[in-house]
Amino acid sequence: MKILQLFKRRRKIIKPPKVFSSTQNQIVIPFRPISILLIGILLFCCFYLLLRSDFFLLHKIEISRTSNSQQVKFISEDKFKDEFEDLRGRSFFSIIAGEIEDKVKKEYPSLEKLTFIKKFPDKIEVFFEEKEAAALLEAKNGRFLLDKSGLIFAQAPDGFEAPAFQNLDKEAHLGEKIDSVELQMAIELIRGFSNFQIFHALFFNTQNFPTIYIKTQEGTELFFSGESNLNEQLATLQLIVKNATIEGKALKKVDLRFKKPVVSY
Repeated sequence: MKILQLFKRRRKIIKPPKVFSSTQNQIVIPFRPISILLIGILLFCCFYLLLRSDFFLLHKIEISRTSNSQQVKFISEDKFKDEFEDLRGRSFFSIIAGEIEDKVKKEYPSLEKLTFIKKFPDKIEVFFEEKEAAALLEAKNGRFLLDKSGLIFAQAPDGFEAPAFQNLDKEAHLGEKIDSVELQMAIELIRGFSNFQIFHALFFNTQNFPTIYIKTQEGTELFFSGESNLNEQLATLQLIVKNATIEGKALKKVDLRFKKPVVSY
């Protein structure tokens, strides 16, 4: 008995430790670093296949213009589409819409809106809208168009009509913004004309600011004060025009710089 007990005890001592155990055909790997390494390799292979697979390469590019009330178009759709051709053949997952939108907007100052939509798995759709001219700038080096914020966004085509603003002492450059309070006020007034359907502005002058002078296509001279509420002055002008229309009179001059407007027929 003693010999048998010693033999069993010796077998327990020299029994090799388990490194791998198999239970119901499942292999258990107790070493965590090996498990993490295998998972990392698997994820890398999946990501690489996604990037390189032809199924996820960009093949379709569609460009659409969103219409506005302005008839003149400053951007050719075919030329605009060329800006996105370098994306063709790239992985769908590597295209970052925000970066592309920022880049294109810098190159095209006449863009008002740009929407970039990715359609899984191999298509992008681009929708763009151009700015509308709020005024025409007559500068030392030519005629340019201003948007409602005072940004110079395009050269004025021949025969293009918009309320004119003269600044012949300086040269104008595309993408430049004219930070002028009086210009912003004049543009706001001209937009008010359009909203109220009162007059069509021909040209305006702010050299004697706070007086803002506007000549209309109808031949009426208008004087506004940059130190008073513009919306109230527009509302007063609307009432004056309405009364003149009822009475069948043609307005020659309306001066809104005073508490009591001065009106000439």
